[in-house]
This record gives sequence, structure tokens and C-alpha cells, in this order.
Amino acid sequence: MVSGKDLDKQDIKGLAEMLRVGTEESHFWTADELAVLLRHRLEMPADFDLEQLGPALAAQIRRGCASKSRPIGSFGDLLFHPRPPVELLIMLRDYAAACYVHPDSPIPHAVAAVLYFASIAAALVRCEQRIAQVSKKVLRCNLSLLKKQPWVDTRIKSLLQQGMGQLRQKEGQAVS
Repeated sequence: MVSGKDLDKQDIKGLAEMLRVGTEESHFWTADELAVLLRHRLEMPADFDLEQLGPALAAQIRRGCASKSRPIGSFGDLLFHPRPPVELLIMLRDYAAACYVHPDSPIPHAVAAVLYFASIAAALVRCEQRIAQVSKKVLRCNLSLLKKQPWVDTRIKSLLQQGMGQLRQKEGQAVS
């Protein structure tokens, strides 16, 4: 899979343009359709299509998903888990990045962008770790931009907002 570097480098104006209704990407999808596709991906099993990753990595992911205290059955479970395994968030980030850059992606690029930045926000908020090399300014702008999309799930919007808050908090600590 590709790393998130391609999406990290995504020009904010380019992402904004791609999300705008009526652009080449978005004219295929209505806001309602994007909402349904995002909801479907959030409900999709977290171990979806693992065999492509190889048997060792597939086994590692299955072990991570099988937590006794709170199992992770879907991408939504992973994003909203109180202490998700960082490795699984990185894998979701990489999956979303691969979908974003692939010309024949199984999901719209807008949905891939939401999954990508939601995984980064979840790592910031729940694990206090940065899993992307994107600058804080670009990350904050993209989280804000995606949070404003009418088709994005309210739980995801809240996660993106919390991620923005975590970035602000970290900046405040750096100054003191």
C-alpha cells in the first residue's frame, strides 16, 4: 500500500476543490450518496481484505481487533475505540491513502480523505500520537474543511473537532 505521504502533501485548495459539488470528482456523487458510502465504510469489517497484506500482518491485525475488553469489528469501532491500537489506525490511514491516490478506487476520493484524516485525528485524540508527517497548519485546515462537509457523519465531525483541539492544546504546551 502507499503511505500517507501523497495525501499529506495534498494542496488544501485541491482538496477543497475536489470536495466542492460540481467538480469532476464530486459530480458523480450527491451529498446523500457520499454519506451512505462513508457510513458503509465505517461499518465495514476492520479485517476486510487482509490477505492482500500477507499472512503475518493479517494475523497481527486480527489479534489487534480481538481485544477482550472491547473488540474492534469495523472501521467505525476502530475510530471510536477509547484506546485503539495505533498500528491499526496507521493501517486504516494507509488504506485510505491508497484509495485516495488510486485512479480506480473502490470509494470516492472524498470518502477516502475523510477516513484518512479521521484516522490521524483518532491517533491524536485517543493515543496522543501523530501518525502523519503533514504540518500542523495543513492538518488543522484539512480537519476543519472536512468537518464542514454536510455529508460527514456527526461522530466523525466530533472526532475531527477533537483532533483540532488536540493540535491547539499541543501548540499551547509548546509555547509555555
